[in-house]
Amino acid sequence: MSSASDVQTAINAFPAAVRGCHMRIREMILSVADELDAGPLEETLKWGQPAYLNTRRRTGTTLRLGYTSDTPVQAAIYVHCQTTLIRDFRLRQDEDLAFDGNRGLMLDPDKPLPEGPLRAFISQALTYHRNKKAHG
Repeated sequence: MSSASDVQTAINAFPAAVRGCHMRIREMILSVADELDAGPLEETLKWGQPAYLNTRRRTGTTLRLGYTSDTPVQAAIYVHCQTTLIRDFRLRQDEDLAFDGNRGLMLDPDKPLPEGPLRAFISQALTYHRNKKAHG
């Protein structure tokens, strides 16, 4: 089990270009979870990346923060690749967002975060299983 200091150490190890972006995304994840009453989130490391998962089983799917090693570096928010989150989100978005296959939303750390779409994405991830069950 990872501690909060392990998560902070992982974030601090990110390239400077994405570090601030990830801190804003982290705050957004915690804020959206609180608004949704999606249950307490566990903040831990998965594959060495900061990860946020519901402690209530079968509520949502894990969100992970990462980045690409491409030039320029992009911030990433990943979900489990076997969910339909990326596919569904891509279909509903009219903003110019970049994706990493069926597993990630890519963000330019030098641009303002697309707060509305990002909050919607986080909300959908944190309630993925609950909503899937409710809608069959």
